Amino acid sequence: MNKGPETPASRAHKAQGSLRRYSDSGEEGEEAEIEKLEADKLRRNVPCLPDELFDRLPDFLKRGLTHVRNKRERDILLLSMITNISGCLPG
Repeated sequence: MNKGPETPASRAHKAQGSLRRYSDSGEEGEEAEIEKLEADKLRRNVPCLPDELFDRLPDFLKRGLTHVRNKRERDILLLSMITNISGCLPG
């Protein structure tokens, strides 16, 4: 089976993993469910970024965060925005 040319992206480790694994049945499905529960527990226990940080952001970043639904989503979006901006800067 020819999968096409190999690229750096195709050789990269897939950190997210398969979304299909949560629908598997049997022992493998149980392990995936336990892993998901542990990830959810960790997510609940990790603190959100302080509101004071968001008060001090430049206006263009504040505008990008206007449509978030909760603090966790706000944190993730801000970190993603900073990551993308850093890729545009020289050096």
